[in-house]
Amino acid sequence: MALRQVILGKRIEEKRAELLKGKNTRDALRQKRGELDEEEKQLEAAVAEVTEETSQEDKNALDQAVEAFEAKAEALEKELEQAEAQVEALEKQLAELENEQKELSERAAHAAEQREHRDDRRSERTMETRTFFGMNAQQRDAFFARSDVKDFLTRLRALKGEKRAMTGEGLLVP
Repeated sequence: MALRQVILGKRIEEKRAELLKGKNTRDALRQKRGELDEEEKQLEAAVAEVTEETSQEDKNALDQAVEAFEAKAEALEKELEQAEAQVEALEKQLAELENEQKELSERAAHAAEQREHRDDRRSERTMETRTFFGMNAQQRDAFFARSDVKDFLTRLRALKGEKRAMTGEGLLVP
């Protein structure tokens, strides 16, 4: 999972860089639109100055300037729309990647918690807590030290080596 988190982190950084570049482009286009607004005001003032006494050449030049301005403004609006759409798409992709990374981090934390819990369970079981038929280590040692138990175990080991049928009369459990 750690490898996937590293890869996601790298992709997130790449998307952030792309997003920053897209935002810079969008801001530059917005600034150009501000400049076009100033140019539009100048053209409107020039159109307002046109009277019947203005020569036809001046009118034609003004019409051409207005048409060029409209074409430039339309192209700029298209570029600005594309830049804003790109920024929105990048923000969406970045949010998805961050959510995926958050999900992976949560799963990794949960897995680490489970591992820690498993380790706790293992560490609980020590020799002192294990029992031999309900006896702790001292009680077990005392049981095997009794002479009747030692005699029984000695006879049992001897019978194991003879390999013949055992009868129950010699094997009474103490």
